[in-house]
Amino acid sequence: MRVLGDEMEPAIMAGDWVLVDTSERKWGSNGTYLLQWKGRQVLRSVETRLGEGFVLGCANPKYAPTVIRDEAQARERGI
Repeated sequence: MRVLGDEMEPAIMAGDWVLVDTSERKWGSNGTYLLQWKGRQVLRSVETRLGEGFVLGCANPKYAPTVIRDEAQARERGI
């Protein structure tokens, strides 16, 4: 897929092509994921932190990270 937006810059630039493995659909591992958020596809780094939940982040420092407690809260937020 072609990347839209600058959230992952400078690691992944707007307009870059990325390969998305759609076979892995569960939470729990650290890495970069394509997430569905309010009808949009967004790339985010996902970091699992014990006792906190999942930290969704962008490579671009102008975007703040988001902490998601668990899968239920992710669904509540439309992820």
